[in-house]
Amino acid sequence: MNDFVATPTVLLAELPAPPALEHWALEQPLPLAGALLLGGIVGFVLGMRRDQARAGAGILAAGIALAASVFGLAWMVTTPREEIAAETRRLIERTAASDDLSVGQLLSDNVVLVSSGAMASFGKDDLLMIVRGFHEFRISEWDQKLRGASIDGPGTGRTEVLVRARTEYAGGMFVPSVWQMGWRRSGEGWRVSRIECLSISGARPPGSWMENALRMSSPGPRGRGSGMGVGETRPQRMP
Repeated sequence: MNDFVATPTVLLAELPAPPALEHWALEQPLPLAGALLLGGIVGFVLGMRRDQARAGAGILAAGIALAASVFGLAWMVTTPREEIAAETRRLIERTAASDDLSVGQLLSDNVVLVSSGAMASFGKDDLLMIVRGFHEFRISEWDQKLRGASIDGPGTGRTEVLVRARTEYAGGMFVPSVWQMGWRRSGEGWRVSRIECLSISGARPPGSWMENALRMSSPGPRGRGSGMGVGETRPQRMP
């Protein structure tokens, strides 16, 4: 996959960093648990060298217990950031599978799709039509990488994800695109309220790509099988 440009060239603002304690204790516990365990081992070695084996063994046992507690707590607790990150991965996976039923369950009724630099916006019905006709984009391979997740307030958050897709419309090359999703928590769980395309092939998205995407996925003579491709806004070939 060395024909993929890993980082977009357009400058994108990063999402806010997570709270340090929550991140290292609950989301990425390995460094903290490792430090506690290492501290226990060092205490044990020092105790043995000073003929204080009992004290050293106590420090080692405490280090092991604390490390295990950190791992246990992280395993039991799922932070809101982890929740919206998991839902973002599921949304992209179900979109790639043209599973409009599952995608519809993740979208709020008033969800909008917008594009950086474009004035138009699409609603839920348009989004689901694109999902149903996703195979018309002729994507043979794809993957995703989460760029960040943030909780902006009670029941609200954002995720940013880098998606790369190999499509014949780009000569079989991987085309990277960056998407930001706004999430709101309701009684049914997290739902997407806003999806924004920030970049395609490292540049700001062409102004009419959304209309062309909807046209491609729509049934009828102007839609599926029409050979429209991405029309005048085909993804740029990768360098």
